[in-house]
Amino acid sequence: MEDRTATTVQLIRPDVATLKYSPVQSLESIAQDVGLRVEDLIKMDANENAYGTPEEVKQAIVDAFSKLHIYPDPDQALLKEALVRTLHPGFTPQQIVCGAGSDDILDMITRLLSPKVILTSTPTFGMYSFLAKVAAARVIDVPRKPHTFDLDVDAIVVSIRENAVPLVFIPSPNNPTGNVMSEDDVRKLCQEKCVVVVDEAYIEFADMPSFADGSLPSEFPNLVVCRTFSKWAGLAGVRVGYAVSTSAKLVEGMMALKQPYNISIPADAAARAALAHREKIMKTVRLLVEEKERLFALLSSPMFAPYLRPVPSKANFVLCEILPSAALSAVEVAQGLRKRGILIRYFGSQGGALQNYIRISSSLPWHTDRVIHALAQLLLPPAVAEIMGDYRIEGILFDMDGVLADVSASYRQAIILTAKYFGVEVSGEDVAKAKAAGDANNDWKLTRRLIEQAKPADQVVPSLDEVTAKFEEYYQGTPENAGLWTTEKLIIDKSLLEKLSAKHPLGIVTGRPRSDARKFLEHYGIGSYFKAVVCMEDTPRPKPDPAPVAHALQQLGVSRAVLIGDTVDDIRAATGAGIKGLGVVAPGMNPLSVPVVVIELDQC
Repeated sequence: MEDRTATTVQLIRPDVATLKYSPVQSLESIAQDVGLRVEDLIKMDANENAYGTPEEVKQAIVDAFSKLHIYPDPDQALLKEALVRTLHPGFTPQQIVCGAGSDDILDMITRLLSPKVILTSTPTFGMYSFLAKVAAARVIDVPRKPHTFDLDVDAIVVSIRENAVPLVFIPSPNNPTGNVMSEDDVRKLCQEKCVVVVDEAYIEFADMPSFADGSLPSEFPNLVVCRTFSKWAGLAGVRVGYAVSTSAKLVEGMMALKQPYNISIPADAAARAALAHREKIMKTVRLLVEEKERLFALLSSPMFAPYLRPVPSKANFVLCEILPSAALSAVEVAQGLRKRGILIRYFGSQGGALQNYIRISSSLPWHTDRVIHALAQLLLPPAVAEIMGDYRIEGILFDMDGVLADVSASYRQAIILTAKYFGVEVSGEDVAKAKAAGDANNDWKLTRRLIEQAKPADQVVPSLDEVTAKFEEYYQGTPENAGLWTTEKLIIDKSLLEKLSAKHPLGIVTGRPRSDARKFLEHYGIGSYFKAVVCMEDTPRPKPDPAPVAHALQQLGVSRAVLIGDTVDDIRAATGAGIKGLGVVAPGMNPLSVPVVVIELDQC
């Protein structure tokens, strides 16, 4: 027995210990590790579609169960035809190979070429170097440019020539940095004597055409473009990917050495259903792109600037460098988030020198709020908790403009345009300074004051009625022009407001006319969360007088509350009414403050 065991060990390739790729763990194992339920975990570590698999695709999988007793089509005919019909009309089915995820495709190409060397450009997807090791190939790394992570195409070309590289793996967008290649980059690489594999796993998020759609494939048969259903289509658990190429030899070779039945019947059905319902699924893709932009803006806040640096991304994730000034290292940040049930990706050295980086996937809005709050807890000095102390909150009041509503392109723009109409140039900075000075709760009066201050003494200053009429024309709109009110966006996620309203009575204290306040609340469907809405018409004096706040407290039936506001008038009104005031900075100046303060309040 010992002899046979020793013989077996001797027969195993000696480098097997190095053949390790570290994928994300299962939710079940993580939940057990951190002592939480699976449903309490927030998954932002693998760039999946957080909106899940569409019901139509799920039904297609269920319908495929009746065929589970038979083998799938080794030629993948129906799926290839659907790909040509839906995404790649410039190709024929004979120019497409499907696999169990794009990893399977990359493995096919590697085995087909049997290269002695493979070129990658780190930081990048760790699977490329893993497949090279499996193929006993040497990995040549041409690092990306520092800070920007742009490709050093000239250096790659030099390396291809010097090392006779037969196979180059380059993703676009790149995982984990989010960079994209240009067509000129691809053309320059394809002019070399090698096979260039462009991995487009995240192309749906990039707002740019696939390199498979242009003239490059017909110009360069050595170009292979890989795609996957894992990310955009919500099919990561099913495993479907494919490659397109105009090289008959490459495609025939890949088809010859692939596992015969590598696309299961449920996977085939799911992929074809996803293609049939692509427009519906792409709506969730656009939502994830919007949320990625919001995530990037929050991470770019001046509050985080001393501690982390987010990298601009064209994918559905953001890579963040944890700076030396942070109290925690990148791995400690990842561990701290994990303990809170928030899963992000820490790579270490897998895929390049990423020891100081974490990657956060775009997800649902409330997931973004949670990760931002957790990062604030881990990296920023305590803020709201210190201000609140032992103060017991019975209710929460919100100013509307700059707190609930982003008015940087509406009310504030109306001030600028109205002043300009009356011959006065006013900047956004001028408006901000006037707001900071106080006694600026009424935008009509503030606009006239700014005009009056800038007008020479010998010039006529328009009346308040004239200013108000022109202001309202810009804000409300005319039959010919949409009103600026249509640009307003909700700052605090609706789900967070719903959660807060179940915990505390909520109210609004605003200087808006009631019609404007109602319009915004109805537009975003959040009116039901607020038990009190105090507007311009409700008290004889506006903020900073405490009367509007006192009126709201009376309507809520509470005496111990907090008012969240973005101007000195808000804080003065809160203090005058005997409650706590929390000052935040409006969007356009610091997009982080409002969400973080509200989330922290939820913890108080």
